Amino acid sequence: TMSPWWADWFENVATVQFHHRLLAYLLVLVIPAWWWLARRQPLDTASRWLFHLLLAMLALQVVLGITTLWYRVPLALAAAHQAGAMLLLTLALILNHRLRR
Repeated sequence: TMSPWWADWFENVATVQFHHRLLAYLLVLVIPAWWWLARRQPLDTASRWLFHLLLAMLALQVVLGITTLWYRVPLALAAAHQAGAMLLLTLALILNHRLRR
């Protein structure tokens, strides 16, 4: 543990890695469930494609994350994993925006 206590959440490598994996597990559960539910809805073609892209990007992001750890965090893979996270977030935001209309 670190002092002050809240620093442990952001600066302890083991704690940050734990939270990172928890978020990954949550996304691996939520995004496919969201995709599955969306298949039954009357959506326009662009929204359907965004759902497919979101699911595919999640799969790529998981593979990038595992590969990054497997090879002991080379800079190129770590940067690709970061870029993948931004693309995954961007797709989710675009999809959320389209579905609110």
